[in-house]
Amino acid sequence: LLSEVVTIFFVTLISALLLTRKHFVLALLLGFLPQVRPVFLPLSLIAVGILVWTRKNMILKAATLVLFSLPFWYTIAGNLVYYREFSLLGVEPTFVRELYASLFIGRGMPFTDQKWGDWPPEAQNAWGAFTAPKDQAGRADVARRHWQLATQIIRRDPLGFFGSRIAKMGYVWEKHFLYPYVMGKPSPLTKGLTYWGNAGLLVLAAIGMVLARKKNRRVVLVVSCFFLYISLAHIFSTSEERFSLPAYPWVAVFAGYSLWRIGVYIRQRYTLDVHGK
Repeated sequence: LLSEVVTIFFVTLISALLLTRKHFVLALLLGFLPQVRPVFLPLSLIAVGILVWTRKNMILKAATLVLFSLPFWYTIAGNLVYYREFSLLGVEPTFVRELYASLFIGRGMPFTDQKWGDWPPEAQNAWGAFTAPKDQAGRADVARRHWQLATQIIRRDPLGFFGSRIAKMGYVWEKHFLYPYVMGKPSPLTKGLTYWGNAGLLVLAAIGMVLARKKNRRVVLVVSCFFLYISLAHIFSTSEERFSLPAYPWVAVFAGYSLWRIGVYIRQRYTLDVHGK
């Protein structure tokens, strides 16, 4: 089961708890979210910070922080026992690895109708280099060397780097296949329905957010920030279409709202036309 699929359920439950103001359980789930998808750690920290800030009672503030921290302790303990290293999540320098590999991949992974393309040798070698060290000093040395190489590449072509990051922001929202790693042999009709069906769903969601902004301004603002975060959080990674899947519960909500509003409008126009005649 893809971690993004698990995150879909987490996002749905967190959204329900946020709307119903079940803040204690919400704090606990915000702690679990980065364990499933580490890229959401900054977002979880911001969210729990807002929860703590809005609490008036110091005991409630402390309880919120304790609940949020609980899911991290088993990871910290495991890292200390097995790797002799303190880390909230994994011990690998993931950011540097993803940044370096992304410089050779472009907007996203190449693919054919039936399979993903091969990674460039530089990206493959980077993954091998980052998994080889067995101690903290070795991991730090690999991260330092690849960070230097990455910054050198970026300095040689800053405009190309900036352009590829902008392209990644849009690429994570594209969908060419229903299942990321089981492509099968899709027909031209299936491919067209998948790609343009997803594009239509996103357009409907955007329309729904515009229509809902007056009555549900706060919800629309929070969801908009969530969508923007997903776009920005993956610009320094290898980027894949599946990375935006956690946002699709809210995409479905606002697309459905958009269809409902369109249906109401058509029904009202039909009623006016009938009575007019």
